Amino acid sequence: MSWVIHLFALFLIIAGLSLLVSPDYLTTTLIKYQHSRTLHWIAVLGRVALGGALVLVAPHSDYPGAFTFLGWLTLLAALILLLMGRHNFQRLIGWASGLNGVVKRSMGLIACVVGIWLASVPIHL
Repeated sequence: MSWVIHLFALFLIIAGLSLLVSPDYLTTTLIKYQHSRTLHWIAVLGRVALGGALVLVAPHSDYPGAFTFLGWLTLLAALILLLMGRHNFQRLIGWASGLNGVVKRSMGLIACVVGIWLASVPIHL
């Protein structure tokens, strides 16, 4: 299960760096595929996988409380994305793409920090 967390940590770092270097690149790509059913399902199922993995490995990590909290928060985000439907998911992407470049870069920095933290926390399975 820890490999799922490390995979998502890598994804967060890459996405965060992308937002830091070129904030419009990632959002332009998301807009390009926003009408795809697949993108919506990837967003939902990816959060289910990450949230479930975080909750399951929490007792084996050095920060069980943080892992449990992030896991349940991620699962809640998956449920919200699922219930909002594809049309509102597309609207969410449109809204996020219109954010100021400074906000996008700040989100990228946060994604990098969280990704590096997830990748560096020891998990003792």
